[in-house]
Amino acid sequence: MEKKLLTEVRIKKGFTQQQMADLLHMDVSSYNRKEKGTVKIRPEEWERMARALNVPAEEIFEADDAHSFIFKDSSTGNYLGTNQYL
Repeated sequence: MEKKLLTEVRIKKGFTQQQMADLLHMDVSSYNRKEKGTVKIRPEEWERMARALNVPAEEIFEADDAHSFIFKDSSTGNYLGTNQYL
């Protein structure tokens, strides 16, 4: 999921992706993948990005898409190999 808040704040503060990558000690393609949501941003990276942008982390943080699991099992509570993961 694209990190729209991060992108909006970065642009508002006048930073390019290259400048952010330099501040975070990574190459621009790595930063771009994080901003586009194709690579997960670790909690400590959110903090470093927030410090670089001089904003609270809550202002730029967006959670990654959650994965849902649906479990089906017999009513007896015994595992019979019927669980389905979607």
